Amino acid sequence: PGDIYVVKPGGSGDVTKTHMAWHAKRKGGRDLPSPAVIGDYCIVTAMGGTTCCYDAKNGDLIWADRLQGAFSGSPLVANGLYYVQSESGTTYVIKPGKTMEVVSQNSIPAKQGEIFRATLSPIGDNIYIRSSSTLYCVKGS
Repeated sequence: PGDIYVVKPGGSGDVTKTHMAWHAKRKGGRDLPSPAVIGDYCIVTAMGGTTCCYDAKNGDLIWADRLQGAFSGSPLVANGLYYVQSESGTTYVIKPGKTMEVVSQNSIPAKQGEIFRATLSPIGDNIYIRSSSTLYCVKGS
């Protein structure tokens, strides 16, 4: 539960022993947000906000830090950055690197009881954000 497995593409049949690139053992329970690979880094945010960065080639833990909030939606990767939104509507933008660098933090003025559990959806120049009651569109330039 919650472990990360990186598997090499290709092969056929049972590739358990031949195609396992690396495995990172994680503490805690199951997570909903998917891991994301950006260049040399694999970043994953747990439901409770703990965010870890691994070396994408060998699985070594580079850093672990905490974001505020609960997280359900998977991250969006765009322009070499990692975007992940909390259930309260705050989006954190992280630049992959040797330390956790939050380059931006933006919030939707959510209504009382509104929960954000969907993945951010880029379409054209816009980003669509869905909550439990509303669909938002953030217009790009």
